[in-house]
Amino acid sequence: MADLEQQVRGLSTLLSLQAQVQRAATLMEARYHVVNDTSLILPYRQALLCDPGTGRVTAVSDLPAPDPRAPLLLWVRRLAAHLETAQPEGGLIDPASLPDSLREEWADWFPAHVLHLPLHHPRFENQGTLLLTRDTPFRDEESTLAKHLAEIYAYTLGSFASHGLPWKSRVGRLLRKRTFLLLMAASLLALLLLIRVPLTSVGDCEVVARAPAVLRSPLNGVIDEVLVRPNQTVHKGQPLLRLDDRDLLSRLLVTRKALETAQAEYRQVSQSALSDPDSKWRLTLTRAAVAERREQLRHIEELLQRTEIPAPQDGMAIFTDPDELVGLPVQVGQRLMEISAEHDSAARIWLPVEEAGELRSDTPVTVFLNIAPEEPVPATLHYAAFTAETSPLGVLSYRVRARFEDETQRPRIGMRGLALVRGERVSLLYYLLRRPYAAVRRWLGV
Repeated sequence: MADLEQQVRGLSTLLSLQAQVQRAATLMEARYHVVNDTSLILPYRQALLCDPGTGRVTAVSDLPAPDPRAPLLLWVRRLAAHLETAQPEGGLIDPASLPDSLREEWADWFPAHVLHLPLHHPRFENQGTLLLTRDTPFRDEESTLAKHLAEIYAYTLGSFASHGLPWKSRVGRLLRKRTFLLLMAASLLALLLLIRVPLTSVGDCEVVARAPAVLRSPLNGVIDEVLVRPNQTVHKGQPLLRLDDRDLLSRLLVTRKALETAQAEYRQVSQSALSDPDSKWRLTLTRAAVAERREQLRHIEELLQRTEIPAPQDGMAIFTDPDELVGLPVQVGQRLMEISAEHDSAARIWLPVEEAGELRSDTPVTVFLNIAPEEPVPATLHYAAFTAETSPLGVLSYRVRARFEDETQRPRIGMRGLALVRGERVSLLYYLLRRPYAAVRRWLGV
């Protein structure tokens, strides 16, 4: 029964010591408990706690603050550094196995029995060395208990020492510092602003005929009838428009009457010339008048034939509204409509002046049609107008023409959408500030 009570007291003391060390608020307090309170469960004369790597003594039992220049601590520092490599697993130290420089001074500083306890824990790196000295030998059960305590101490010290934390814990501790966060944010922002990105511009886009045949008015007049519908397929020679021919028909009747009159006068003069020599000179004049009237009649008949305007080639009739053409006065050469194959198309882009960068041929262009914005159509810039003009939306823009890369799958003429023009690569800082900078310059007038 007495042995059981003694074991219970020992276990209680061990748990109390463990709790006391783990409740330490600072690293210095934890070291103090390690070198002073271990004697509650494991008797010793002196305890020394050394840093890993250098062997510097950070805590000594019964001393509030050890002097690193003290001869004892300088010698212990060399001893701890040696043991870290020569005896990494720990245990009792045999003075005979030490180098001469350490063995010669052993009797001056330490008693015969010293227990070396490396402070290791699976979650942390090496936390240093704990040396326990006393005059009597350490029993095996005491060595086992000391190794268990060393693991507890390593865990506790590792939670305080920044060099002993895992990399995730070290990163977490650094991230909690406001200055570090600000510096990291500023550095990251600076790196992001230096990233090179394409200088993109966006403009309204319309799919138009690539190389259409233009239907023009062959004479002055008024459109009387439109014979086809918009986007209707037509064939070469098929009548598309008819001009008002009433004026020409009136002129035709008048010219015919004038021709008949001239012919009658010519016959009369011819008969008179047989008996009246003075009438012969009039014969030449009347003959010329008849020829003139015939030429006028032929010209009017030719104009009447041209009042019906045919298609110059096979394709699709491209115009807006027949009602807008009917009754429209036209002049010779005036553009009326276009004839083109349905998919022989290109992209006409109105690029606002504020959006436009340096527009070069073969610049990549991506067209997003309104009917299928999730399916971009690749294209290549063909040319851009030198001067800006007002777009149909009333925005000062450059007229840009782009060719679709896939000639077998060109969009249908008449589709609309947006076009993204990719220019040269610039820094993200310039990309974000170019519009505000341009606005400020306009406002300042510079």
